[in-house]
Amino acid sequence: MQCIARGSNYLILRIAEKQVGEQDITLVPKSTDASTVFLNQTQLDIALEKSASSQGTPRWVVPASAKPSAMLRASSVKKCALSPSFLCFVIAIDDERESAMKLGRAWNYPPLQESETIISSSLANALSLSPGDTLHLSVNISRYLDTIADDQLLSLFPPLNITGNATDNATNNATSNTTNNATSNTTNNITSNTTNNATSNTTNNATVDSILHFLHSRLLLERNFIIVDTVASPQGKWSVAYGSVAVVSLTMLREETKRLLREWSQQSLTPQSFDSSFSAVDELTMQYLIQSSQHASFYTHTNMGERFNTYASEVTSLLPSTATAQYLLYTSLQSLASVTVLLDQVFVMIVVIITLVAAYVIYILLLSSLKDKLVELALLRLVGLRKTSAISILLTQLLFFTLPGILAGLLLSLGLYLLLAVLFNKSLLLDLPLFPPLSSYLLSAFIGLLSPLLALAAPALSFLKQKLIDAIDIQHSGVNDTRVVVKDSRKTPISLQMILFGVILLAMGVLVFVYGVEAFLNSNLRRFLTLLNIILILSLLGITILSSYLSQWLARLVSLLFSHCGSLARCSLYAHNNARLHRRSNFRLGLLQTVSQTFLLFAACLLRLQAATLYANIRLSIPADISISSAALQKDALASFLNQPQNAALCHGYEFVAAPVTQGTLTSFAQLSALKPTVAFLTPHYLDLIDRSMVVTSDTESLQEFFRSSHAYQLPARFPPQDVRSVPAPSVDLASAYQTFFPALLPASIHRDLTTHTTHPLLLRSPISQTTQQTTQQTSHQIAQVATVQKLPGFSFSKYNYLQTAPTLLVSEQTFTSLFSEDIHYNRLLIKLKDSLTEQQYAYMVDSTRSLLQDDATASFAERRSLFHSIDDAQLALDVYFYVVAALCCVLLFFATWISIQTASRDTSHEMGIFRAIGGSSQQLYWIFIIEAISNTVGSTISGVVIGVGIASLVSIQMNLLTEVPFSIYVPYWLLLGVFVLTVALNITASVLSINTIVKQPIAFIAKGGSI
Repeated sequence: MQCIARGSNYLILRIAEKQVGEQDITLVPKSTDASTVFLNQTQLDIALEKSASSQGTPRWVVPASAKPSAMLRASSVKKCALSPSFLCFVIAIDDERESAMKLGRAWNYPPLQESETIISSSLANALSLSPGDTLHLSVNISRYLDTIADDQLLSLFPPLNITGNATDNATNNATSNTTNNATSNTTNNITSNTTNNATSNTTNNATVDSILHFLHSRLLLERNFIIVDTVASPQGKWSVAYGSVAVVSLTMLREETKRLLREWSQQSLTPQSFDSSFSAVDELTMQYLIQSSQHASFYTHTNMGERFNTYASEVTSLLPSTATAQYLLYTSLQSLASVTVLLDQVFVMIVVIITLVAAYVIYILLLSSLKDKLVELALLRLVGLRKTSAISILLTQLLFFTLPGILAGLLLSLGLYLLLAVLFNKSLLLDLPLFPPLSSYLLSAFIGLLSPLLALAAPALSFLKQKLIDAIDIQHSGVNDTRVVVKDSRKTPISLQMILFGVILLAMGVLVFVYGVEAFLNSNLRRFLTLLNIILILSLLGITILSSYLSQWLARLVSLLFSHCGSLARCSLYAHNNARLHRRSNFRLGLLQTVSQTFLLFAACLLRLQAATLYANIRLSIPADISISSAALQKDALASFLNQPQNAALCHGYEFVAAPVTQGTLTSFAQLSALKPTVAFLTPHYLDLIDRSMVVTSDTESLQEFFRSSHAYQLPARFPPQDVRSVPAPSVDLASAYQTFFPALLPASIHRDLTTHTTHPLLLRSPISQTTQQTTQQTSHQIAQVATVQKLPGFSFSKYNYLQTAPTLLVSEQTFTSLFSEDIHYNRLLIKLKDSLTEQQYAYMVDSTRSLLQDDATASFAERRSLFHSIDDAQLALDVYFYVVAALCCVLLFFATWISIQTASRDTSHEMGIFRAIGGSSQQLYWIFIIEAISNTVGSTISGVVIGVGIASLVSIQMNLLTEVPFSIYVPYWLLLGVFVLTVALNITASVLSINTIVKQPIAFIAKGGSI
């Protein structure tokens, strides 16, 4: 259980890898240095050799235009009409190096040949192509080179440096000087030199201009490629941000680039002015991906930040200054850090609880088998065996059958873990280690040795206190003996439950008032949540102990119901009396069943709660299916694309969102404190595009009406009761009989920040520049709160004031234009697609929209369906894990119930014989134990479900406080019903098996106490 729980971190890692790729570090040229648009691969390889645990690979990423080949378009008019061309990215990879460094674990394709390509499924669907077809790619390398300045462009390709310029000038000058000295005077010599230099310089300038023109506009590779296969997802090879992708061989692309350079240079340059090999192209790379051999251990360790920071610092210190390092995977995992911590805590709690349940089952099994051994030792005492020696013998016997059990369990768990690890690694492409850590062995051995010692403690103490005659008759002394115990009512006895409750309260106090405060002040979220989970486990233990009494009362109630069932009335009476004799074993068994039911419900709620939290965070950060943000949003081009009939049929709607205004301050009339707000307006259509379930406001019903019709309004001014004409400075401006208020939606924490009441208006003070007087004045607007907002998709609202450093004010469009006179600038686009879209249609819309943003360097594109699919995969693995845990709990309950009922039936065999002697049938005897087992099961199940729902609700409320997402709780109804039915069936089976051998014995033998 402990080893499988470690897989949660690997699941989160896999989700991030599917989004941004598996590389640890991505090196790109510095954007501030125009001369480093390419990196030197040889230089990077030499620098990376100093890091023994790292490997690197080069890549070219170039924009391209894709379309079916000429033959394919000619043979299929339909394909040409549907998709004549499509913008995409060409990713050139080095198959050999990437396979050696295991970049892209799901990439199981052979190395690409010269004219082969693997394309994304979205590109294949857009162009109506399939594997085996021919794809025509126009790879625009010149478009990539447009980002570099002209004066630095020549230095990128050393073979293109004009090496003949100085030689030509010197030769011309020398020849001209010799000739002119012989035939002309000094004046002619100077004139000739000037003419030759001007001619030479003009020729060189023309050559440079020709080179620059070729590099900027004509370095275009057009070629047909055979489609080897299509891929539905990046599979960890590249980021999903690239959209439609065609993967080709890096060697091929470099050779084609050199071929283009050679063909052009042979036509445009003299042989002395270039190096025809162009070997420097083989050393150029646009990206350089680095991956460590300890890739998985960085991101699955509890100290992920510290370990990765150490590794990244070591690697980047070896690299040249011309490269910029990007940590895409680490950054993506940082955004999931809170979910990773919470999920890790959930698994820790599951491991702790299932370990306690397993240890308690072992305790019950050993406790039931000790009675026979104690009788044997009592017989040995007749021949002179001492009590201490008897305990030593008993301990030795326990170790003799415990140690082989521990070894067998470790071997069995090792084989099961290896099977599950291989299964998860193959199916989910994880990197789970094939062998458990040493801590799991030590913990298993500790539990295996501690359980027998705890099981031996109580019987050993009782054995040491008993007399010899009681020890010999231990099987019946507990039932037949009647003892009178006189207790002093003035003294309050201290029971084991009271001691346990005292320890729990003391532990909670220490954790909360000492370590909890320290973790909070140090902002250690992991430690703080660990303390909270420990407190929760202690609370769960205390509540479960108290609920065991509730389960006994419920069991009596169920037994009473059976007493009204006609023929079972007599059996119910005896079952009720039988339960009193078995109250200790029933208490232990009921406690175990209550804990198991509580644990199953609690664990299911926590696991689903993590997935719900991830879904909620994605819906809040990406409010629609497609979200685009840009400082220079191409509104006309995007609107034209979305309004096309074939595209409009796939969209539910879209909305351009205006950029907020960040000028001015927000304060109260007292002006004791002020904030720097951002003011934004929304349209009613915005609410139709987002998930309404994620909106948390104080007035949700009228929110859409507010954005539709709210506007500035005026209230009559309250005049003072006296005649203000005699007052030199009246408190009311008589020039204005009304005061103007601007309605707005404010954050829930705004009044705590400004220390005002919710009914008080606020002042929005905005600067106004006076161009004629070169001055800036302040104008104030009164803001009236209509409602408070706690959560709204697309905006970072929070009810906690320490998170609202720059609060957002939401107003209607009419109010916004009244407040601010500047033109409205749109910087975001939200697109909601229809729910009935197929995967192909969805991929077409996503990639087509993304392709319109390739020329916008400031654009940010996000879509959320791929994230939902990744979460679904992780949720499937978590569900499999949970059902394995549930099955394990049922198996443990079966063995515990079987042994407990078997032990109880042996202890009460005398009563069973008397019941048979007075006319009770064997069938009724079966029903007695079945009714007792069902009563205990029903009582424990009801108690466990009540406690489980209560604890799950408490944890959900706590999660809601941390994430501020809408409250939700998951109750696995079908699982609980299945576990209840299975538990009842197992209890009935255990009851039948336990008394089956006793019923077959003669009545006289059973009445004497015989059970074998």
